[in-house]
Amino acid sequence: EVMLKIYDCEPEFSEHKEAPGKVISEDKKVKVSVKNGFLLLKEIQLPGKRKMAIKDLLNGYNFSPDAKAT
Repeated sequence: EVMLKIYDCEPEFSEHKEAPGKVISEDKKVKVSVKNGFLLLKEIQLPGKRKMAIKDLLNGYNFSPDAKAT
């Protein structure tokens, strides 16, 4: 389990069948499923790391396929 801080995100309204909290990493984007769509993460901070843009984070970090936000 990894705790992270979200500094910037934006809503993406859409219908989907993902469970709430599922983390999806695709096309240099990371989003978390919520009831009426997704939260598109823009800037986060991992433990012991500096705050960074998602595109920079994805250059060296991969989210596991079963990642979930709680």
